Amino acid sequence: CAGCNKVSCAEHLERLSSGSLACAQCGVTLDDGRRFLQDEIAWSAVSRRGGPKETMARSALSGRYAFPDELVNCEISGRQLLPDEIATCARSHKRVARDLLFQDPIHGQLCLDEYFVPSAVSGKRALPESMVRSTASGRLALPEEVRVCGSCSARLLPDEGVLCPETGAFGCQSHLRRCAESSLSGYRG
Repeated sequence: CAGCNKVSCAEHLERLSSGSLACAQCGVTLDDGRRFLQDEIAWSAVSRRGGPKETMARSALSGRYAFPDELVNCEISGRQLLPDEIATCARSHKRVARDLLFQDPIHGQLCLDEYFVPSAVSGKRALPESMVRSTASGRLALPEEVRVCGSCSARLLPDEGVLCPETGAFGCQSHLRRCAESSLSGYRG
């Protein structure tokens, strides 16, 4: 037997669709009635149907098997992938490989990297509309990285404002004044 390597007489072996001789236990019957050895068959990750490995295709991303007509082309790379490995870019609306998409940390949208911008504070990337623009400089940062001036409510990046040494309040440099009695810079809030 080509499957288990046991010696059998010819009347207990059958010729499989692949041409191999196998015992009844080693042959696997497909939906269309053809019989193969288990290691000659692959199962589609899409339809769960079996087919001869030689007629199946593999995903360029995961290597999982599928029938050729079940694969989808990535519109950017041209790679043939399984449907669960493809997603739509929220900006370009192209159907692309999931490994080319990034998730916006604020709104959760999946987009190609070209649509993201870095934060001026941390370098973390997000979509521009998820960022907050500094009132002072116009630089972009993630919402959690921006501070608000306690006096004028300006949105500032941490390096654009100062902390009052007396109150600990954060604000614009222009709102600090020098205290004549203590020689400390104080924050006018």
